[in-house]
Amino acid sequence: GTYGGVRGRGLAAPSYSIKTERSVDQLSNVKISVDIGYGYTKGVIQGKQVSFPSLIAPYEVGPFDDNNEMFDTTINYRTFVRAGSLIADKIVGDAARRSSSAQRMAGDEKPSEMHDILMLTCIALLLDGQPLEVKIDLALGLPLSYYRSQKGKLQKRISCMAGRVRVSGQPERHISFSSVNIYPQGMGAIIASGIQTPTDGYVGLIDLGTYTTDFLLLEFENGRSFPVNECCRSIAVGIEQIYKALDAEFQKLTGRVLPPRMYQQTLDKTVKNQSIAHSTGYLDLSAALRKGKEEVSEAVASYIKSNWGDRVQFLQATILAGGGAQYFIEKLKESMPHVTVVPDPIFANAQGYYKMIQQQLKLVKAVG
Repeated sequence: GTYGGVRGRGLAAPSYSIKTERSVDQLSNVKISVDIGYGYTKGVIQGKQVSFPSLIAPYEVGPFDDNNEMFDTTINYRTFVRAGSLIADKIVGDAARRSSSAQRMAGDEKPSEMHDILMLTCIALLLDGQPLEVKIDLALGLPLSYYRSQKGKLQKRISCMAGRVRVSGQPERHISFSSVNIYPQGMGAIIASGIQTPTDGYVGLIDLGTYTTDFLLLEFENGRSFPVNECCRSIAVGIEQIYKALDAEFQKLTGRVLPPRMYQQTLDKTVKNQSIAHSTGYLDLSAALRKGKEEVSEAVASYIKSNWGDRVQFLQATILAGGGAQYFIEKLKESMPHVTVVPDPIFANAQGYYKMIQQQLKLVKAVG
């Protein structure tokens, strides 16, 4: 059969129709949250969560068939999407890292096509094992700096989306949304943290991502909480600064640029004290990693102290979340009071969005 115009083994041609014969009332209802980060895409559904690198690349037919015994030819993941004007046959996640055409997200606003392919791949993986057509209540997040300006546009665009998606060996499924809910990044992490909230004082959250770090400050008074608006911000600092430090050291040692698709893989190896295999020899980038950690930690702590001012001395907890929490916790402990990491920092926002959509939909039902 053909698959997105490419001949594949035992795959039926994608359907052009997005109509369903079943009554909407008969479809089961599922709640899904997706956190599309610059580094990783994460998703949560009842009893299941998935994550993969936020990378996509064009699908190309290789010389080795699916049953080759010499090599692992599994592709995690190949995604075919047909939704409105978007028609794509892509490699997504880990497998895309092996392609020199791999794309990663950069800039303030995530490219809509790449955002949607990552989102639909994540949703299809979460729905594996579910009926092929379900009613989806979706939760997404945006960084605090872009929340007000981009929320309405994102919500409108995703609400209107309907199409067909097939991921790897799964059957093709129709995906559209009953509701789309957009939440501020960081609020999800606070809800997912499960911390014992104080009666009085302040609780701060530092959500350390790839390109951005979000800060939230909550004031507690007699058990009630209030966000301190002037202390809830995003800055363009994050794991990307570590990538740049590793790249600079790599260039110094080899005279070549470190390919961006290998940034996270290189960081993962260096964190484990593993050398990087290169034609010039095995490269030790641990000094660059230490330097990057220190620079980012200092920048984050300096900004917080400037922005939160004298409130820092009244902090009852400083919560770390996001993919960067593991890299910066030691240094931030030296400069911030009562630092703790949420139980699952990478999934914290997605888990929080999931809890928020559950509570919100219960409230809607109760009010309705």
